[in-house]
Amino acid sequence: MNPPINISLFSNGDQMIEKFLFKKIEVWLAIALTALALTIVLGGVLFAIYNPKSYPGSLLISIKNIPNVIKDFRKGDLKITGFEVRNKFSSKNNLEGGFSFKKNASSADVKYIFNSRFDGDKKASVVEYTSIDNGKANVKWSYSFKPELAALINSQFKKSGSRNPIFIEPTFDESKMMSLRLQHPVISGDGGVVMKNHHGALLKINLCGEVEWVNTEFAFHHSTEIDNDGNIYVPGSLPSDNDMFDERVIDDHIVILNDKGRITFKKSIFDLLRENGLHNRVYTYDTPVKDPIHLNDIQPVNKSGPFWEKGDVFVSIGHLNMILLYRPKQNKLIWYTQDKLFHQHDIDLLSDHEISVFNNNRVTGFKPGSGPKGADYTFKHNEILIFNFKDNKFSNFKPELLEKYDVKTTSQGLADFSGDGGFLIEETNFGRLLYFGASGDLEWEFLNKDDGNQFYTQNWSRLIKEDSAQVINTKLDRLSCSVK
Repeated sequence: MNPPINISLFSNGDQMIEKFLFKKIEVWLAIALTALALTIVLGGVLFAIYNPKSYPGSLLISIKNIPNVIKDFRKGDLKITGFEVRNKFSSKNNLEGGFSFKKNASSADVKYIFNSRFDGDKKASVVEYTSIDNGKANVKWSYSFKPELAALINSQFKKSGSRNPIFIEPTFDESKMMSLRLQHPVISGDGGVVMKNHHGALLKINLCGEVEWVNTEFAFHHSTEIDNDGNIYVPGSLPSDNDMFDERVIDDHIVILNDKGRITFKKSIFDLLRENGLHNRVYTYDTPVKDPIHLNDIQPVNKSGPFWEKGDVFVSIGHLNMILLYRPKQNKLIWYTQDKLFHQHDIDLLSDHEISVFNNNRVTGFKPGSGPKGADYTFKHNEILIFNFKDNKFSNFKPELLEKYDVKTTSQGLADFSGDGGFLIEETNFGRLLYFGASGDLEWEFLNKDDGNQFYTQNWSRLIKEDSAQVINTKLDRLSCSVK
């Protein structure tokens, strides 16, 4: 009988190597090695989430930063995807979602807000008209993004024959949920609600939830404002068609529409800057960028004063750290500044000589865990800056409050002032609203979270002025339909 054949991957001279490779090891060691491998993989995945623009050549840097990324993840400092946002309150996981009222709440007047947010339980963007009265919040009317609204917007967009690649067609595909963002709703003079599908359609609905009109001529985004004459002001984007850039670059426009949704005025920001010798401000990057302007607020002037006229608009240009005052009827730049601004948002008129600016203090740079291309982060905390046209200076409004309550949304965000000295802050990136009374005391807070402790984005909420609240309250009292 022939001896059994011993099949080996190695020659006789390599038997020691074979014994080493197939040597039995302790179970605890196998578990430890597996855990180490999984940690490296998890760290790489989290790094990719945190740095979506990272590239394969940054592998060594990515591995080096894994400990920082994991630490940030455990602290709740990583942004996830879609409408989910960072939980910076992870050390206080017992916090209740929704409204919480403080013992020092002292506002005697009823306040109304549009609470625009992504509802984690409904898995949809919602707009809630809410009264704040005597330590209680009552949702008096609400509307949520529905598949039929998405279908209507997409049908209108296709019917228009638009070739605008910036326009986002809404879809309920979970991988594209950000296309379903109902942004910055505002009440029209007849009690309707004007809002936008962010970077998509501008639309108006009535209080029964019926769509009155849809405009898809631009990719509308960020703020929505209405003046006392019913004109609508909103930023709109198109691919560039001028000789400064080609169609790969976004050209933001000041867009004004009437109450029927028809455009009555439009002005390219590129053209406005070039006509006034400021186009060199656009060429401040070492590498080409697709969004050099980033128009994020248009605030109409309703009453003439010593420094502006009715019909003028204040404009916030985020990526140029610039705000300006423009007169559409004369195509005239009145004033501009870039002082003290870091990717600001939300300009409001406070008096006949003062404006407020929500200053994000957003910086793009390098810090531990930021990866090879750096990252956006907030320097210290957000600010509310007040510009006084009489002395031509900025002042910092109640910085101690924004520091105390750690207000630091890197992008977006706003501050709305009430008539009695109180003010609302939206910390968009962290799903939080804060309302302070005239004394500076925090009166209430809203946390946009679900039962599983997941936070979701706010979509630009606002305080409702008393006259607008009266219009919508009267409409609601006579409403013969219901909106779910």
